[in-house]
Amino acid sequence: SLLLSSELREALTKTVENGDQAIILMNRRGYSKSRVCSECGNTFCCPVCKVPLIYHKQHNGLLCHYCGRIFSLQVPCPDCGSKHFELLGGAIEKLEEEIAEWIPQARAIRMDRDTTANVGAAERTRNDFRERKFSVLLGTQIVAKGHDFPDVQLVGIVGAEAGAGVPNFRSGERLFELLSQTSGRAGRAKGNGTVLLQTNNP
Repeated sequence: SLLLSSELREALTKTVENGDQAIILMNRRGYSKSRVCSECGNTFCCPVCKVPLIYHKQHNGLLCHYCGRIFSLQVPCPDCGSKHFELLGGAIEKLEEEIAEWIPQARAIRMDRDTTANVGAAERTRNDFRERKFSVLLGTQIVAKGHDFPDVQLVGIVGAEAGAGVPNFRSGERLFELLSQTSGRAGRAKGNGTVLLQTNNP
């Protein structure tokens, strides 16, 4: 299933065709949210942290976002031993692929913890985007704060509900802060910026 809604895809296409820039936020690292056994339905979790492992295409493996351990994608199911599985729930790497496939004229660059691990990488990405070497900045919450990109006319937020279900009494406040800060990147110089929030839980 596609991660970009038709409305956001059309708005992004139009923004790029007009020569403007866009920021797309998806606050989920990796390629897919979970690896599920096709035989018994088990979700493969980190044996130490007991949280679902996230498939990262970039690392060619299943990564635990808590302890950083990486496991082979092809490891048999620990419950039933089956080697057949499905990858469920898209994340930012998959969204990057989708934009490249559906809007090939969009020059997109991704900014998340995986692409900015090296010293100075985040600043280089910001500078390249500000100098219009790229038309789309795709990122996690790292793109939300403190950046002034005057040519950004569209902000799209995919999976805007992510973080709402976190068992923390400040989760709603933090989610609102993230959405409002990211939205503030649109239309800073020209005005009339567009913000599209895409969610499965309006």
